[in-house]
Formats: sequence, structure tokens, C-alpha cells
Amino acid sequence: MHSSSLDNYGSHQRKLHRHKISSVKHKYDKEYRKVKSINLLKEFIQNSTIHGVQHIFRERETPLHRLIWSIFFTICLIGAMYFLYDSWTGYVSVPIVMSVVETSYPLDAVYFPAVSVCPQEKIVLSKAMEYLTENLDNATLNDVRIYNFLKALSGLQHPLYHGLSLHLRESGELLKKLKTLNITELMLQSLPDCDEIFLKCYWQGFPRNCCSFFTLQRSEIGFCYSFNSFTSEKHNKCVYKDKDIKVTKDCKLMTTSGTGPGSGVGIIFKTSNFSVPQLIGSSAIAMIQIHHPNEYPEPGVGTLIPIKLEKMNILVKATVTESSDDIRKMSSTVSGCYFKDSTKSLITTIYSQRSCLFECRMSFLIKKCGCLPYYIIMKYFHKICNATELLCIAAHKEELRFYRPPSASSQVTEEIKNSSLDCTHCLPTCNERHYELVVIDLYLHTKSRNNKHEGQVDIYYKDTGVVKYQREMSYNFIQLVVNLGGIGGLFLGASLLSLLEAVYWLLKAFITYIWPTKQKKEIPKKKDQGKETIFYTQGWMD
Repeated sequence: MHSSSLDNYGSHQRKLHRHKISSVKHKYDKEYRKVKSINLLKEFIQNSTIHGVQHIFRERETPLHRLIWSIFFTICLIGAMYFLYDSWTGYVSVPIVMSVVETSYPLDAVYFPAVSVCPQEKIVLSKAMEYLTENLDNATLNDVRIYNFLKALSGLQHPLYHGLSLHLRESGELLKKLKTLNITELMLQSLPDCDEIFLKCYWQGFPRNCCSFFTLQRSEIGFCYSFNSFTSEKHNKCVYKDKDIKVTKDCKLMTTSGTGPGSGVGIIFKTSNFSVPQLIGSSAIAMIQIHHPNEYPEPGVGTLIPIKLEKMNILVKATVTESSDDIRKMSSTVSGCYFKDSTKSLITTIYSQRSCLFECRMSFLIKKCGCLPYYIIMKYFHKICNATELLCIAAHKEELRFYRPPSASSQVTEEIKNSSLDCTHCLPTCNERHYELVVIDLYLHTKSRNNKHEGQVDIYYKDTGVVKYQREMSYNFIQLVVNLGGIGGLFLGASLLSLLEAVYWLLKAFITYIWPTKQKKEIPKKKDQGKETIFYTQGWMD
């Protein structure tokens, strides 16, 4: 028992000794790693390639010397951070700039704009009654309210909708009897023929057949006649591209290199046949709109041709905007524009902002009314509103007039949000051809000539050259890196290697502090009467 007790006691003393040694080892191992890491950082600071740092932490320097260099270094560091931040925010918040690259871009490299002529009187009453006679019974046809219905159709024009609600209400129960009436066919049959509107047409000074020169065109103000338009009924299957086009016999856009009177489109209007009773009185023959060949005429925007017109000159100024390939790599939310081949349109073959807004309004009507006005057909949806469903359009006509553009998506009030269409997805195109109406010279008859009024309109380019803009990134990534490097070198004398050097030494010091023991060494150390063995850890890069 005595021997066993001694053995147990000895075992216990050995455990205590090992535990004591382990504690001492852990204490000095941690202390060594800490000292080693600090020494590594001191080594980096005292030999850093960043200017000024070594002056602050150099050994055996006076406090005044350290203070002066600390002030210098702090001022330069603040200046570098300010300009670095300014460059970064410029890269992030203003990624795109527009610049003029050419003021004499050739005219014949830009397609002549589409010219749409929209008769002010959408329904010739005699033609409408002829069509209704063939499609309605006598009781319905003789109802005097039929005229209110025709007035409503004549006023179905965005954005004003002249008297639409009033005339539909006055039509009353008659609308139910007209529910099966084909409104699109009625409006086509009632439209003034092209030979009732045009007397003569010219292109570059040479006479053309007006009825082949101008073809039927759908628009939000009803049926029109268009020249050089890929949204017209004749050419709406053609595909337009900014720099390339499928040119066939029927798909060819006109160009001209001339300027001045007679170099573009000339029209002489015929007004003598407008003595038939009109549903909505007007002092104008038609409205002329000049627009992109791939877009529909913009409703509510155009030039009215007065009945007593003698001569009108419309001068056109074209501008071209192209985007660099770097912008194609950016998301549309950053670039603020779409490339025409990057998104699809349900109305036109190629995307444009105007066609997107048109589609936005039509999609709203489909959602609210389940049908479309007679003048438009969208891809995959062809239901046209009948007589009773026109009441739905009248009920929502105010909502159709206002929309939220992309630039105002975050700045509108709740009231505007609730009363306007959400068309914030309709971004402009990255590559654009824009036509601006510059000058209108108007001459009116002071007296009528044998009761026959002819109005002449001449549409031509104002200048011999086109202004070309370039949309490009204000900073690409390479420019940003070079700019940041220049700022760092100017203020701190630093480079990319200086940054990598700092990362390397900081990482080295951190790993040296946390890296587990790789090798043990014994260091005998005298202590008064005895000897004690101390263990320490060899560092990661010793």
C-alpha cells in the first residue's frame, strides 16, 4: 500500500510538472509570436516604398521630425483619398458622356425621315353612310344617334379624344345594336382616298404617283398616309437597322444628299373635294408629321396644313447618335439605353422608345378593357374594341395621356404614380437617328382663287451635313486603374506594387501570429539556483 501510494503520488507530481511546462510553453509561445509579428510590421514600415512612412517610424528620430512628417503624410493621404473618391464616384455615377465627333456627317448616310400625312377629317360622311347601309338594318340606320357614334369614332384620337365620352353617352342604347359592327373596316372605308387629298407629289424635284408614293399608315390618331415608313401597311414586314438594312424591291428607304427647296419631298394638296359634310369642323386639311422610318407617327405632334395655305417650307435637321462597344457590355440600368437588337417590340420590327411608349399605352388598354382601338394590331393580340367597349377607352382616356418616363421614376409623387402609366422601362435607344423640325415658312391666301384652294408643302434638309454624337463611357476600367495609379503616385509615391507589398507584409505578420507550432527549440535559461527549460514556436516564415 505504501509503495502504491508513492507511485500514485509520483504520477500526480509528473502530471503537475508536465502541466506547468505546458503552461509556460504556451505563454512564451504566444509572446514570441506577438513579438515576431510586431517586428515584421516594423520591418515593413521602416522599409516601405510609400513616401514619408519611413521618416515617421525610423528609429532614433526626434519627436519634432516625426511630427513634421506625420503632418505631411496626413495632408497627402487626405488629398489622395479625396481625388480617389472623386474618380470612383465619377466612374460609378456618371459612366457615360456624350460628345460631338463630327459636324459634317454625310446626308446620304442617313435615311430621309418618314413623312406622314394624317387627314384632319377621319370620316367622310357619305362614305360612312354607304358602308353602314350595307351592314345595318333600316331601323338602326335611321336612328339619328348614328351620327353621335360616328362623331365618337372621329374623336378617338390620342391624346385629346375630342368629345369621345360625350358622343358615346349621346349614342345611348344604340351602341348595343352596333356591337357586331366591324369598326376597323368602317374607318378604312370612310377614310378620304389619297387622290382626294393629294394633287401632286415630288421626290427630289421629280413627279411621283401620290397613291404609290404615300401608303396607308396606322397611328394613334387614326389612319394616315406615309412616305418612307417601315411601319406603314405596305412595308411593316421590312427590317430596319442603323447601319444595315435588308434591301429588296419593296424594302428600301430613300436617301438624299441635297439640301434646299426641291431636294426632298414636295406635296401639293387638293382641298376642293372637302365640301362634303364634316363630322368635326376643322380649318386644316391635314397634319404632317416627320418621324423616324421605324416609328409610328407621334400623336399630338405635327404641323397643321391650313385650308387656305399657299406655301409652306419645312426644314429638317438630322442628328446621329452612336454608342461605343463598351456600352453594349453595360447593363441597361447603367447605360440608360437599349440597343435595338437587345430587346423586342410587340408593335414594330425594331425597338424604339416611341414604339415602347405606344406599346405601353396599348398594353394598359388590354389590361383594363381587354381590347384595342381600331387603328392598331399588336403581335399575339388582335381583338379590336367593339361599340360598347369604346366606353371603357373613354373611361380611361385621362390615364392614357400621362406616363412616367425613366428619368422621373424615382422623383414622382404618389399622386402622379397613381394617375399615370408606368412606362419607366421605355428607355431610349443607344444608337439613334433624330429628325428635328427647324423652320416653318407659312404663306396664306388673302383671297380664294376660283374657290379651289391648293396648299404646297416642301420638306428638305436644312444643312449639308449631319451632326454626329458619340455616346461612350466616361471611364472604362483601364482608365480608372490608370487614374487611380496616377493619384497614388502623385500624392504618396505609391504604385500597385506598393499596395501588394503592404498586403504581403500584413498577411505575413497575421499568419505568423496565428500559425500553429512547426518546430520546437529548447533554450536553457539560468534562474538563481536552478535551470528552467523554455519552449517557443518557430514562426511561419522563419
